[in-house]
Amino acid sequence: MPAIADGGRLRDDPKYSYEFKWDGYRSIMRVAADGTTVLTSRNNNDFTGRFPELAGALADALRGRRAVLDGEIVALDDAGRPDFGLLKNRGTNAAAVAYFVFDVPTRHALVLCDVRGFPVAGRRGCASHPLSAHVIVTVHA
Repeated sequence: MPAIADGGRLRDDPKYSYEFKWDGYRSIMRVAADGTTVLTSRNNNDFTGRFPELAGALADALRGRRAVLDGEIVALDDAGRPDFGLLKNRGTNAAAVAYFVFDVPTRHALVLCDVRGFPVAGRRGCASHPLSAHVIVTVHA
């Protein structure tokens, strides 16, 4: 399950990392070896059918490897900025959708490198480039 942020003062300590607020739907993307993709919300709701452009988006990049990714589904406006209104009303518009990856939380699959035993900062460092037209790896503070 994705972690949910809570209020409070940001700590100025290298032990902590912070992420940009993309204003989308936080979700887990599970990709099988055959490229079959399942997207689930933090409440385990199935998002796969709502975002068909994300299903199979990583098949070519992963070349038969399995993956579990923690990220956010984001609708982008014409200038490429996140817009939650576009995402929420997606049935009435043709907004472009992207999946921004925050973490590679699995110890059981190889994605772009072997993540077993790495702390979160090391897992994030594994994926350092766009994986497909719809899956983008983000840079963290």
